[in-house]
Amino acid sequence: MQAPSYREIAIKAEKAVGASTLCEALDSNKQPRLPTLKLVQAFIHGCGGTEDDLTSWTTAWRCIRMSRTASSARQLPTGATPQERPAWSSATDQAVAELRDVAT
Repeated sequence: MQAPSYREIAIKAEKAVGASTLCEALDSNKQPRLPTLKLVQAFIHGCGGTEDDLTSWTTAWRCIRMSRTASSARQLPTGATPQERPAWSSATDQAVAELRDVAT
């Protein structure tokens, strides 16, 4: 079975995002970055995902986003000395790594 085109995915997603946006987000030659939640949800719908799929991917996206937000909040100001990372930090890092493994 042939994979659907970006245009077909965009149409099935009721044009919540354009085909060019999907193409750009999935371009392996670009620096990886977290896509918007809207794009992830449109992609799931466009690929025929179920509501359970949508819930799983939305949860994974939110966990990654929260981890990145927490990570940037933990950055030290210039001149500050690093302190020991909080205990929850390694557990969060592990959870995000597992979500990324599931997503790929």
